[in-house]
Amino acid sequence: MELLFIYGTLQQSDVQIEAIGHTVAMYDDSLLGYTTKPIRFSDGSYLIAHESAENIIQGKVIEISKQELLLLDSYETDAYTRKLVMLQSGKTAWVYIEPLM
Repeated sequence: MELLFIYGTLQQSDVQIEAIGHTVAMYDDSLLGYTTKPIRFSDGSYLIAHESAENIIQGKVIEISKQELLLLDSYETDAYTRKLVMLQSGKTAWVYIEPLM
């Protein structure tokens, strides 16, 4: 199983159902050294995480299978990059962030 830190629309049950076919249990955690900013797509505005040393993102952690993680990679498109990070809890989890230039 994989841990994924989520901070935006992936916390919504309808988005989880659309992306992986079911909802998942979530628990609170935080990501230090990052902040969020809005990005625009044709269907609306969404949040994207980017590095910012003095900030913290409050979010949730979900536990999913490797196959579900690949489904979420497709759902998030190449607008996001998946990165392995250390959370405030000390757990290691994946997070979708702003692509590195």
